[in-house]
Amino acid sequence: MNGPGVRGPTQWVCPSCRGELEGVAQLTCSRCAAVYPVVGRQLPVLLENPYAAITDAYLGLLIAGKSAAKSVDALAENQRPVFGAQGPVQQGYRSQERAHRTLANNLHLSTEARRFLDSLWATSHAKPVEKPTLYTDPLLYGDRDWGGSESGEAEIERIMSRVADYSKHTTDRASVLVVGAGVGRFSHELLGLYANVAAVEKSVSMGILYETVQSEVFSYSLVELKNTKTPEEFVRSVALSKSRTQRSPMRADARVSYAAANATQLPVASGSQSAVASLFFTDVVPLPKLLGECRRVLRPGGLFIHCGPLHYHFDEQAHFYAATEVKQVLADAGFAVIEESWSPGFHLERPGAMTNRWYDCWNFVARRGPELQLPDAADRPLQFATNFRLDTPTVYVGGDAQERPASLTLPDGTRLQVDAGVVAVLGQVNGHRSFNGLVEHLAGEYEVDEPTRQKLADAITRLILQGILRFG
Repeated sequence: MNGPGVRGPTQWVCPSCRGELEGVAQLTCSRCAAVYPVVGRQLPVLLENPYAAITDAYLGLLIAGKSAAKSVDALAENQRPVFGAQGPVQQGYRSQERAHRTLANNLHLSTEARRFLDSLWATSHAKPVEKPTLYTDPLLYGDRDWGGSESGEAEIERIMSRVADYSKHTTDRASVLVVGAGVGRFSHELLGLYANVAAVEKSVSMGILYETVQSEVFSYSLVELKNTKTPEEFVRSVALSKSRTQRSPMRADARVSYAAANATQLPVASGSQSAVASLFFTDVVPLPKLLGECRRVLRPGGLFIHCGPLHYHFDEQAHFYAATEVKQVLADAGFAVIEESWSPGFHLERPGAMTNRWYDCWNFVARRGPELQLPDAADRPLQFATNFRLDTPTVYVGGDAQERPASLTLPDGTRLQVDAGVVAVLGQVNGHRSFNGLVEHLAGEYEVDEPTRQKLADAITRLILQGILRFG
């Protein structure tokens, strides 16, 4: 069981083997003995390489602080008078003076990060990394989520109205999992719809900011020296607090569990969730990877709720789908879309800016289907039930070969996208191997773990139910 050092009711499990976690200052898996630290106040870091992720996050703050220091020095050097007809005046640099003061105030982030990293490297096996991943959005998302601005609250309201409508499709309101939870505002809003909320976010920086806002007011400044309408917009002071939100007062956080974790390796027990909310996150990781984990943690009939664009923040172009194609990917993963809608609006709006992000977002709710049922013939040999054409196209982008998703074309013209697991299955069907024999053969050949073994079995079952394979 999770120790008292971790907030919330969710019993996190080991993301690698799904064993039970125990501990307070750190969590240890009772099955594989993997160790996961708890940092800050109550933030468990349930990632494959947790100390590297923590180092990454704090180095990002450190480098951001050094950049701020450089800007402070540059702005201080530029505080020269502008000469007018009546002598020297300071109007030309008034906004830069304000930027100088606020940047200096932000440097405490760098100081705290340096102190933490020195302690971490002295007490763990974590090593300094040369090129950390720099997450530049935590402070922007913090401003939207907990800054209480009119534009931020409008975006929250727009998204939550869709989630509330879609949640009407279930009477099971026991628990919801938020993937890509960011700085955590939606996790607290969802307490009005579900009894308990589990939230996961891969960025440790986001998690640190979330944990800080739970117990104190966190103040900083956002500096934007480009595309502003007035000098006053160059620097914006922000104070993050749960009490500043304009919607209903934030509910107690005892029913929210938050962890730094990967959405494609969820530290959540199978079949434990009523719904999964993916809000401005579905396009952050390849969809088949996300849906596989979401199906695992959902109960049969559970909801997958999506709100947001399809901007795609990864490099695997084979998984850049149009909205109409996403429905086929959902169906292949065992989900059925039951309602959809479109909602235009700003994202992370800066009212005083000359440029802003505007999306016409596609929103939908899909229901997880029942467990795939296999006919009572698993020991009989499998064979092809129909003719089909298997296409595994390769395209060239900038001289580099990239594999597109494979597809099956059936005699009636129906075209189904299939993943690498299905291609491997089809290559091993010889009319002699049974269902169980085929699973065993593929699992042994590729040396897969138990979750992947189950995915292979599901892929074979789906081919049988689609009429592509049959028992001899």
